[in-house]
Amino acid sequence: MLNQNEENKINKLITDFKTLQAQISAEKNELSSLLEKISGSYSSTRAHIQDCIRILDTIYKSVEDFIRNFEDMKKANTIGGDKYFHAKANCEAAQRGDIGAFISEGISDFREFTDQFKNTLIKKMTLKESIQDTIEDQKANNYGRNQGKSNPNTSCSQLLDKVRPNGLNKRY
Repeated sequence: MLNQNEENKINKLITDFKTLQAQISAEKNELSSLLEKISGSYSSTRAHIQDCIRILDTIYKSVEDFIRNFEDMKKANTIGGDKYFHAKANCEAAQRGDIGAFISEGISDFREFTDQFKNTLIKKMTLKESIQDTIEDQKANNYGRNQGKSNPNTSCSQLLDKVRPNGLNKRY
């Protein structure tokens, strides 16, 4: 269970992610508008802009995977659910290709870095406990990411059944 301070920080992080998504969406729209103005004689420029749009779309959707899974984790409120949702967010983002896998690794690494401070300063874990928690989270992150890369067309819920905690609603 999260205390009010942790809940507020997490809600701010989600708000920051949603702001990032809005910025990505605005950039994508601007590029799409530019693409409409470029004539066919600039086919290589058009191709580069289309690639940028695809990359921005993948980044947007990968961030969305993390937000959705975090919100699902909070709703599910199931003991042991955090590792499953770590793995699931990474799996879904990695299924989006190399860009999604890269984004999922960056988000996960950043989260674990900040958790080190939260665990020791707020939750009062020992350094050893905090490091162990990070190691377990990173195992879940890597497992999910590897499953997503290896099985891009299979539901992550199915792929991660072995790490699904008892009592977790099947809708996740």
